Order: sequence, then structure tokens, then C-alpha cells
Amino acid sequence: MENIKNILVSLELEGQSYEVGETVRDNRTIYFRYNADFLKCGLNISPIKLPYNNEINSTGSEPFDGLYGVFNDSLPDGWGRLLLDRSLASKDVNMQNITPLDRLAYVGDKGMGALCYRPKFDEDVAISSEIELDMIAREMDHILKGSDSDIIEELYTLGGSSGGARPKIFVGYNNVTKELMHGHQKLAEGFEDWLIKFPSSSDPKEIANIEYAYHKMALKAGLVMSDCKLFTGRSGQTYFGTKRFDRIKEKRIHMHTASGLMHDNFRMST
Repeated sequence: MENIKNILVSLELEGQSYEVGETVRDNRTIYFRYNADFLKCGLNISPIKLPYNNEINSTGSEPFDGLYGVFNDSLPDGWGRLLLDRSLASKDVNMQNITPLDRLAYVGDKGMGALCYRPKFDEDVAISSEIELDMIAREMDHILKGSDSDIIEELYTLGGSSGGARPKIFVGYNNVTKELMHGHQKLAEGFEDWLIKFPSSSDPKEIANIEYAYHKMALKAGLVMSDCKLFTGRSGQTYFGTKRFDRIKEKRIHMHTASGLMHDNFRMST
């Protein structure tokens, strides 16, 4: 595959699309420049490390391979990165040649938060209409154990752009009918954006119940967090779910982690 040389960044906010700027990779250095018209809006997407001006700026290769933290926040880590790498390797793509801009192109408009990236690698993937949690859990377990899966592309579409170590999928959930639908589709009336987590191979069987208990404890302690619930598969196995904090009635909410904001590697924090 041919590497992406430049990425256009947009911000989808309150039903409007703003052209934020452009990030370019040249001679292994990544540069970013804000769109002059976007600067007039006064929407500073990353107020600490990304200079808010119309100059061509770059940051060091660490901690995010040359990306500014706000854009690195769009990239999946853990599970999502594993899925993408396995998918590309199955197509005989040399992983040594994949750049951060290539990864942003795979995120496209399906990432967490409100930032979108063009051009995007957007393959047509056949997705079954039914969300069968137990089957998804089995396929995820195969991948975590190093085995092949027939639905690796579908799993990436369902939740490969999410962050965190544990496997996840994006869904639409109707609290009245208790139905689930795929989260990257336009949600039908009565559905809200949720995220469902699945256990890793090292988790105890009751990990979903444990995490739900933590949720209840957090509420008792006065912490504010998104709604959570337990979803149940046909086998009776439970899966922890939480309402997405970066979506409100399908409107995207800009997201920036503390790690990305401060350019601090959360795995080796300073």
C-alpha cells in the first residue's frame, strides 16, 4: 500500500463541520498547520501543546511518533491497534512501513471524539444485522490467543477505533425495547450510543459484574460518570456496557485525554 502523505483534519461539532487544518509527513517528520479560517472561530482543540497559530508546527517524535497529542488521542491502542495490525498483516502489508498518518486514515470518521480525518481508508465490510454478544466474545478470544478469525474486519468496524486494552464494540441501545444495533450506523429512533466491553483472556469470568460493582461504588462516592449496565448474552454470560461520553444524541463531543493534552506517555508517566 502507498503511504498517506497528508491528512485533512475536520471537527464535527453541533451539526457543523469545521476544517481544522492539515497534517503532513515529510522526511519522517510530521507537521501540522491550522486553517486560517478555523482560527477565527476561537475553537482551540488542544490549548497546551499545539500552538494556536497559522504557522507550520511540529513536535518531537516522542511520545506519539511525531503526532500532536490531540491527534494521537484519535488512534486506537491495545485492542484496536491489535485488530488493525492483524488485518493489515493478513493482506501482506509490511507493518514497518505503516505511519501514524496511515493509522489516522484508517480511523477516518469513526474515531472517538469529534475529529475526523481525510482521506480515509474505508473498505466495505459485510456486517451481520444481529449483534450476538457470545459469538463476538468467542471470536475476540480467538484473536487474543493468536488464532485467526473469519470476522476480524467486522470486529474492527464494530469497535477497532476505540481506545483501551480490552476488546470493545460500539452499539446503539434502545432502553425501552432492549434492542441493540451497530453503532456506526445512523441510529434509529429511541437508540443511544453505548460501548460494550468484553473480557481479555486473563480476566476472571465475572469481570463484567466486578466492573459494574466499581461503577456503583463510584456513584456512591459522588463521582460523575456515564450510565452503565450489564448486557446478557444467550448463554447467560454478562458484559459490561457504558453510555458513550463522546456522543449525545448522535452529536459528537470533542475529546482530549490528559495524556494527549500534556504530551505525557501514560504507560511511563513523568
